[in-house]
Amino acid sequence: ASTAGVAQYAPAVCVGPLLADPLIFTGVNSIGMERNGVSKNQIEQIQKIYKILFKSKYNISQAIEVIKSEIEPTEERGIILQFIEKSKHGIVRGYDQKS
Repeated sequence: ASTAGVAQYAPAVCVGPLLADPLIFTGVNSIGMERNGVSKNQIEQIQKIYKILFKSKYNISQAIEVIKSEIEPTEERGIILQFIEKSKHGIVRGYDQKS
């Protein structure tokens, strides 16, 4: 898929309408992760993290703080947080959130 016109980044394993403008997060690709050998526990943790990021009323910096305080440190958590913190243009927002 083309990324022309995409001003923000979408974290890995996100799913959403490809032609949405602006691009939005609608869920985690748990089926794809399962097919690629990701454990149920890892998928559940990723879903919890993305729920805080995309389905809560927190802004991104608030969500990061909640994740750091409430979610057990794991490789997956570290990768997601590092991706967000290194993003130069921000990340897409959740389906029911405003930019």
